[in-house]
Amino acid sequence: MQNSRNLILVFAGILIVLVVIAITSGLNSSKKTHKNLINVSDYAQSDVAVRVTTEGSINANEDHQSSVVTIARGTRSVEFYKTYNNELAGGQSFENNQASFEQLVYALQKAGYSTQTNSQQDDERGYCPTGFRYIYEIVDGDKVIMRTWSDSCGDKDRTFGGNASLVRQLMRSQIPNYSSLSQAAFAKAQ
Repeated sequence: MQNSRNLILVFAGILIVLVVIAITSGLNSSKKTHKNLINVSDYAQSDVAVRVTTEGSINANEDHQSSVVTIARGTRSVEFYKTYNNELAGGQSFENNQASFEQLVYALQKAGYSTQTNSQQDDERGYCPTGFRYIYEIVDGDKVIMRTWSDSCGDKDRTFGGNASLVRQLMRSQIPNYSSLSQAAFAKAQ
């Protein structure tokens, strides 16, 4: 009887150790699934721009819509496009300043703007066909310094590892009356 009890305690102890190891390795592996590509705040004093592109659902060419919000030290802009050929439907530019850009860049860093998943799927085309695809970039003129993507369908192949909804909210909030501008541009395009 005593041996049976000791045997049960030994097995219970081994089981507890295995559970702890499994949990610990699971936590460690989830921490390793994201990496910072760069430190976005390092660019606060530079001439780079941060850009978020929203691609609409995959539909008829005439119905396709997309938007691009670009923020740099001196300017903030939004452009709205129709069709897959990116015909300009509307947009607006605003002045910006160093202090505003710096605050945005630091907020983007905290939101994980440059955090990338381990996915090797750099091409977002075809993913989330009935939802939205979002492309996050840091650009210096024509040179793309960083490019990641996510979508509204939650695809596991996405490369963006930050807080996607917060980043999009931060970017759109840099454009006064973003929603009204979007509605006006696409209403005019119809």
